[in-house]
Amino acid sequence: EILTCGIIGLVLLAVLEKRAGYYFSNLDAYLNVVGGLRLDEPAVDLAVAMALVSSLKDTPIRDDAIVFGEIGLAGELRSVTHAEARIAEAARLGFRRCVLPSHCLRQIAEKPEIELCGVKNVREAFAALTEIIFLRRIRTPRGESHGCSGRSRRRCNW
Repeated sequence: EILTCGIIGLVLLAVLEKRAGYYFSNLDAYLNVVGGLRLDEPAVDLAVAMALVSSLKDTPIRDDAIVFGEIGLAGELRSVTHAEARIAEAARLGFRRCVLPSHCLRQIAEKPEIELCGVKNVREAFAALTEIIFLRRIRTPRGESHGCSGRSRRRCNW
């Protein structure tokens, strides 16, 4: 198990360095997971990456946000299964923002009681978690869609 998690971590570090521009090669990287949680599900990739980038940049991420998504070898974010169930549970636990791959927004049938931020890559995800705003699409709890890149008919009020 330790070897598997180590290999997954090395791949994530390589993708963060090559595709996102976050350089870890001259640093030691340690990841501690509390409570004996296993990191064998692909949806945890983005959360691990955000923890690593937050530490590298010495920038805290929002404490009211949850993040999930799989990171591909090209640095793109891939859709994950059970997105709607994950979002519903996050809302039930009191989280106010959910950062997820933009492809997952199509899977959401009901309007959740949580702000959804669909992102396409690691840099956009980190920006959504640190309040730097250049997101492509945000769906608010009321179901209104805002296109922060100017592609939407509605204006973003951020």
